[in-house]
Formats: sequence, structure tokens, C-alpha cells
Amino acid sequence: LQLRMVKTNAPRCAGADTQVGMNDCAYEGFLEASAGMSRQLRLIETALTSAQRSQWRRVQKSWLAYRTETCQFEASAVGNGSARSMVQWQCADRMTRQRTAELFRLTNCPEGDLACPIPRLQRTP
Repeated sequence: LQLRMVKTNAPRCAGADTQVGMNDCAYEGFLEASAGMSRQLRLIETALTSAQRSQWRRVQKSWLAYRTETCQFEASAVGNGSARSMVQWQCADRMTRQRTAELFRLTNCPEGDLACPIPRLQRTP
């Protein structure tokens, strides 16, 4: 069994030469990704009406549950071994960065996009 860090963490984690170090580095990558997503979420929340905000919170809560279940499933590939948390944090990092990109697209809808739920952010330079 060969273990490796995801490419996004490779330069920062080059010195991680133990499983504990790789687990910690994967967690740090996830925290970094979460901070980026939180910034986008705050931006979106400020532009929503109260009705939209309620729906939006349900959407985001569902996405968080999806991410958790998906990453637990991915981590099951290593059983209960010492690499489990690394695999789980790498998955959460990857999925959080993907979600942040989706959120960024929501805040940058092209003019005339009828499916854009946040039109007020279209005008943000």
C-alpha cells in the first residue's frame, strides 16, 4: 500500500514524513479550504433576501452532509488504519475547494443569466 498526499498539499507537506505529519498537513489543507469557502458564503448571504437565505441554508446544510458522507466513504478504502484521517481530510479539502469554485460562479453570473439566484452580486466589480 502506497500512501501519498493530494497534489494541492504537496509543496506545503513535503516535510511530512510520518503518518501523523501527513494527517496534520491534510487537516491544515482542509482548514485553508474552509476559510476560503466561508468568505464566499458570507458574500452570498449578504445578497440574499430572507426567503432565499432560509432556502440557501438548507442547500448548504445538505451539501455539508453530502461532503461528510462522501469523504467517509472514500476513507473506508483504508479501513481503520492510520491513514484514514488523511484520506478523509484530503477528500474534504478537495470537495470544499470544488464547492468554493461553484460558489464563486454564483457570485459572478453573466448578464442575462435567468438561472442566477443572486443578481445583485452580478454588478460587483
